[in-house]
Parts: sequence; C-alpha cells; structure tokens
Amino acid sequence: IVALKVMKSLIGSHLLATMTTAIGFATLMSSQIPVISDYGMSVTISIITTAIISLLLLTACAVWFPIPKKREAKVSTDHAVDLLIQYKKPLFFGVLILSLSGAAMGGSLNWSTLLFDDLPSQHPAKKATLFAERKFGGVIPLEISIGNKTEKEPWKSSENVKKLAMLIEDWRQLEIVGSVIAYSDFIKATNQSRQIASKNSSIAETLFIYSMSNNNPLEHFTTLDHQYARVSLRIKDVPSHQIQEMIHNMTLQVKSIFPNMNMETSGLAATVHPINESLSRDLIYGFYTAMIWIVFILMFVFKSVRWALVAAIPNLVPPALLLGILAAFNTPIKPGIAIIFAISLGIAFNNTVYILGKLKKMTKALNYQKLPIEQLMKEEFGPCLLSSLAVMAGFSVFLFSYFGINQMFGTFMVLSVVAGLLGDLVLLPTMLALFPGLLIRPIIVESAQMIQMRSYMFKNQKYIVNSLLILVTVFMMSNDALAASDDAMSILKKIEKANSNANEQAEIKMKIQEPDGSVKERSLVIKKKSDSEQKAMVKLLSPTDLKGVGLLTVSKNSDDESQWLYLPSEKRSRRITGSNKKGRFLDSELSFEDLSLSTYKNFSNSVIETKTQGNNKISIIESKAKNQDESTYSKIKTWVDTTNNRLLKAEYYDEDNALLKVMTFSHYKKYQNVWRAQNIHVKNVKKNRGTTLELKKVSLKKIPDSEFTISALEE
Repeated sequence: IVALKVMKSLIGSHLLATMTTAIGFATLMSSQIPVISDYGMSVTISIITTAIISLLLLTACAVWFPIPKKREAKVSTDHAVDLLIQYKKPLFFGVLILSLSGAAMGGSLNWSTLLFDDLPSQHPAKKATLFAERKFGGVIPLEISIGNKTEKEPWKSSENVKKLAMLIEDWRQLEIVGSVIAYSDFIKATNQSRQIASKNSSIAETLFIYSMSNNNPLEHFTTLDHQYARVSLRIKDVPSHQIQEMIHNMTLQVKSIFPNMNMETSGLAATVHPINESLSRDLIYGFYTAMIWIVFILMFVFKSVRWALVAAIPNLVPPALLLGILAAFNTPIKPGIAIIFAISLGIAFNNTVYILGKLKKMTKALNYQKLPIEQLMKEEFGPCLLSSLAVMAGFSVFLFSYFGINQMFGTFMVLSVVAGLLGDLVLLPTMLALFPGLLIRPIIVESAQMIQMRSYMFKNQKYIVNSLLILVTVFMMSNDALAASDDAMSILKKIEKANSNANEQAEIKMKIQEPDGSVKERSLVIKKKSDSEQKAMVKLLSPTDLKGVGLLTVSKNSDDESQWLYLPSEKRSRRITGSNKKGRFLDSELSFEDLSLSTYKNFSNSVIETKTQGNNKISIIESKAKNQDESTYSKIKTWVDTTNNRLLKAEYYDEDNALLKVMTFSHYKKYQNVWRAQNIHVKNVKKNRGTTLELKKVSLKKIPDSEFTISALEE
C-alpha cells in the first residue's frame, strides 16, 4: 500500500517530465531531412514507451520486493543549498548576465562549413578525398548552364563560343577551382590550332562532325536546340562562404559578358551548403516551437499561466549559453550540431517540472502565502543533480566516437546538460527567492468591505465574466458590421434573382489576347436552365480543332455542384473535381470556377464600401474564400450597381492576396425582363493577358431537360 501511494504521487511528475522531453525530440520530426525526421520520431516513441514500462516495472518491484530502508547520503547537498540562498543575488544576476551575453554572441555564428571535414584523417574515404583533390583538382561538382530561350541557337555563334572560352580560362585561374570542362573545349578540340573558328559555318561543321559519333560528348554539354551550354567544374573542399562568393562573382561575370543570357547552377557546390545552412537555422531557432508547446501543456498542468511562463525562464539558459559557446569557439554550424538545441530543451525541462511540481504542492499546503525555496531545494537538489549526471554519462559515450561530428555532438550535449543545471538549480531557485511575487501574490490586509466584495465577486464570477464578454462583443462589433454579411448576401441574391431567367440560350464570341499582341478567337453557345436545380451547358463551335468541346454544370445548392468536361478527341466526358476547377477554360483567362453557378455562396461576403455614381448607388462587396483549397482566389471584390441590379466590375486576388485579374461588364441590353452585358473583358494583370466575351444572340425560350445531360454533352 505504501509503495502504491509513493508511485501514485510520482506518476504525474514522471509522465509530465517524459512529455516535455518527448516534445523536444518531436520537433525534429518536421525536418525536411528523412534521417533527422526518422530520428526524432523513433526517439519520441522510445521515450514515451520507456517511461510507461519503467513506471510499471518500478511499481511491480515496489510491491513484490521489500521497500528499501532510507539511508542518509554520504555526500550532503545541504551546504550547497545554504550557499545558494545566502548568495542568491550575485548568483542570479551572474547566470542572467552570462545567458544574455551568450544570446547576444549568438548573432555571430559561423555558418561557413566544409563538406568532408567530419571524416577521420585515417579513414579510407578521407584519404581518397584528399588524393582526388590533390591529383585531380577537386571533388565537389559545380554545374553551370548558360543560355536563353529567346535567341535562336546562340551556341552556333562563333563570337559566343570565343567569349565562353575566354571566360573559362579566367575560371581555371581561380585558386579553389580544380578543373573545368566546357562546351568551348570540345569546339577547340577539332581544330589543330586549338583556336575557335571565326565563322559560324565552321562551328556548324564541328557540331556535324560530333553528331556522327555513336557517343556524342556534346550531348552532355549543349542542348539539342543549342540554346544552353554547360560548364562542368570541380571545386576544392573549402569553407562554404568562399564557394558562395565565387558563384556570385561568376554570375556577375556571365551577366557582364552575356547580358542577354541566364546562368543556372547545380551540383553539390551550389546546393548542399545552402541547404545545410537553411536546415541548421531551422533546427537552432526551431526550439521556440518546442518551448511554446511545452508552456502550453504546463498551463493546463499547473492551472496557471504564470507558473508555466516561470517554468520557461530557466530553460532559456541552455540555448543561450550554447549559442555563446558556439560563437566563442567559432564552431561551424551543421545540422548535426544544430539538432542539439531541440534535444537539450526537452531534457532541461525534466528538472524544472520536478522542482515546480513539488513547489506547487508545498505552496498549496501553505495556502499560497509563502514559497519554501530552501526546504524545496534541500529535498530536490541532490536527485536533480544525480539525474543530470546520469544523462551526462549517457551522452559522454559520443566523446569516444571515431567520427569528429559525433565527438562534437557529445561535447555540446554535455555542455547543454551543465547549462540546464545552471538554469534549474541556480537561476530558478535564486529568482524565486528574490522575486516570490512571480508565483504568489503578496498578502494584502483587506477591510471588511473588501472581503465582502471579493466574496460576492467570487460567488458570481460566472455571471460577471459572461456580462463582460457580451459587453466586449457588442463594443467590438457595431450594428453595421453585424449586418454587413447579411446585406452582401441579400444584394448578391437580389442580383441573381433579377438577372436570372428560367431558360436562356446565348451565342458568344471569345477573343483571347496574348502578351505578344496575337489574338485567338472562339465561338461558343451557352444554355442555362433554373428549376429545382441550376444547369448550364457550354459548347464550342469554332475553331475547327476545338469544335464540340463542352462543359456541363449542375448545381443543387452551394455544397452540391457537379461539372463535366467533354473532349471530342477522347470521345468521353470526365468529371471535374475541386482541384481541377482552378484550371483555365478554353485557354482563356476564365477558370472553371468562374463558370460555376454558385461561386459567391462558397465565400464569406460583406459590404466594405457604398457610394453614389450619378443617380446610381454602388456597393463594393468583398468575398473571402471559406476554404482556400476549393478556390483559385483568396478573395473577390465586386462592384455592384444596386439601383439597377447590375454587376460592373470584379477584382480577383490570388492565394498571396495579390491582384490577379480584373473582370469588367459593359454595354448592358434588355431582353424581355432581364439585362445582359454585351461585353465582358477579363484582364490578367500578372500575365498581361486578356479575354473578351461579346454577346451575339440571346433567346429566352424554354429548353428541355434532355439538353442538360451527359449524353447531350457528348453529342
């Protein structure tokens, strides 16, 4: 029974400490590198599994075997606690200043790394790397492509090949460049004088000679259309900042010599270092994510925001000191080093949870009137120190690794545990001893009236809080704001009703204006029918190669809409899903979503501005997508003539909230009881591409349901 009571008192703190450690490792699961992601997942699962198993085994052992008698420790930590309390002020500010200094130094970390410096000097791979670098000039590939898509066959030009040859000779003189092979080298190789011929015809003849070979080497150094030429370099293993600086200078040279061409880079030299730096930064500064999650959990465990925030303070010491140490020793930052931050955070929270969890119980017993810091630390200082030493012993195994990166990892993990001890066993107790108000409120002598008022507010706090919430809500939302959504929907529904007819058929001429000024024309027929369902059929009449292409839309309500597209070449219809509705219709600037019968119903609509234009009242309605995955647009702004119930203009914004296209409606004409815009123009402001729809014929005669079927679509 005693054993079960002891385990019951420990299980909460043990599982909470396990959870905070697991969260630190779990943040690694978001890494883009599979090895790190898998490592984070496996360790997270292992920590939780091991914690549960150890609790069950420890409980079973406590029940099955006699409870050990308590013996006094040979080494007492009471004297250390006495010194801690006696010199709390200098110790607190000392650790604080040390941590702030480390954080400040962290701004000058060394992000410049080598690729192969982690290999032991006697390792065969290291020897082979050094041999290749010494004998063949370099082991890190850098691939460069130079050319453009507008100029016709630029690498059949003798002048361009000569410029490339001169550029290559300059690059060969660079200290960190081991070897260079380029397109121009193969052109020179066929000439006895090893010079570039001055005539373009000679270049063409050279290309023809190479083309007669079974294995044409030029296939790897120029594209089939001769728009791009390739340069292959081998770089020495030097600090990454030197490689990045060299690539930057090369780009400037290419731009200067070939102003109309582009330069593209690939290979380890151009990709690995930037990726490593980006990943390392994410891992180092990503520990904030773990911190937020841990604080969020502690808010519920401690039932206090203040206690959760206080728990976070000492755990900022390890990352701050690690940043300072890395900067002081100018340690090159790699993912294997950056991973330490997320791990150390989870481990550091162990002691914090135990200390504050015990303090919470002791403070509650004292009715939250005192923080028994000295008593607490005399009970917890030794166990926390011992558990941290055990963790240090585990990570010290890495110090004896054959690989330098493992040794460095072990060194910084041990240092992070030491920094965690400074935070939990020095900064935290001295901070609470100096500022107890962080966790408990100072005792205030209250008058009888104050006590009576506080008692009344405590009894009625539910009603008071609800009243305040209602007051804030009413203050934040004016009557105009509350009515905006309803007004917008009523305007749009009114326009839809005023401009809709049960049956309608129209012939339309479509013109598509390309950025280069060319125009493509389409002719189509649109049929619409409204009863229990809304139906629309679009059929293409011209050009000849697109004749018969059709689109059928059937809508029962805003949540139940179906679209089918018919392509004559396939002789069958295909269902258009939500993702495909983002595509362009008939290569125009209209999307399938624009042809939907109920687009505005899938948006949150509100009137953002109302103004007058002549005798007409104009309302500007902003529609924001409810589900971004189902829409091409983040929002739509629509200008509506509410006097005549007409659409005037619509602006469509992309997923980044930037203006994508503008649709204007003009030259309205009345057909019986409805008005129709004779001209609709859509302008894509990003692509400088436009589409114009001209209304030719309109008929409001009844259309049979049989014309809105898949069979009719495929006729």
